[in-house]
Amino acid sequence: MERSQAQEIGDLSLLGEPQCGRPTQDMPAWAIDALGSLKATVESSEPRFPCLYGARALRTGTLRYAIVPGTDDAGLDHLASVLRAYVDYAREQAGVSSLLAVFPPDSEQLALEDYRSRFWNVLQRLHERDSSPWPSHIPRDPQTQPWEFCFAGEAIFVFAACPAYVRRRSRNTRTFTIAFQPRHMFDRLFEKPVQLERARELIRRRALDFDDVSGHPDMGLYYEPDNREWRQYVVPDTNEPLQGTCPFRVTNRPDRADAEHPPIAAAQRA
Repeated sequence: MERSQAQEIGDLSLLGEPQCGRPTQDMPAWAIDALGSLKATVESSEPRFPCLYGARALRTGTLRYAIVPGTDDAGLDHLASVLRAYVDYAREQAGVSSLLAVFPPDSEQLALEDYRSRFWNVLQRLHERDSSPWPSHIPRDPQTQPWEFCFAGEAIFVFAACPAYVRRRSRNTRTFTIAFQPRHMFDRLFEKPVQLERARELIRRRALDFDDVSGHPDMGLYYEPDNREWRQYVVPDTNEPLQGTCPFRVTNRPDRADAEHPPIAAAQRA
């Protein structure tokens, strides 16, 4: 899929950096405000935004935005269609990329727990709309390594950002937002352990400057034995332990033909 085609899918639902924060006939005012604020946050230099890869995706033009009209059936049908197209687009990218799905503002102030419930509801309903089988090399149980959310046959790191974050400023946004980052882009980093550790240390230092709280204890690396990816999706605004179990359930069958997306070789996990 050519980039120009990916940008046109869904009536400007996939937007490249040039459109971010600029009024267009197809964008509601709330989306213009939300995307403009996101762009300003990621481009922040004093202090610098912690996520190197999000900033790089914006800088190189591979960051994409989905304007989702709501979390009703129509809105999630729309997001599922856009996410399916984005996965195709991301598979052709040599560098990093992310999809940011922005939702309309709420009429009242919500707590982080409300957004956490909404986030898991959205992921579960996206899974129900996924026509691709669950990849056989990804466990179906979120408590089993190396579990990750999957869609369209692709493992994807997902996390929420919302207005309820106060101390964790790097996850504070004008409206409820979900970021989708294909796992295969991070897997390339595991091939170079020294480079990976340098990047990890730099992100940690930036996060200490950007946020009013240190990194949450549940933030770890994908292949670390004690890591549980789902715990990183909606981290608390403090460093209190995350309570409870993952509400997500895999309901479709595993993929019996994984030739196109094989698991990462053991040598790459070192």
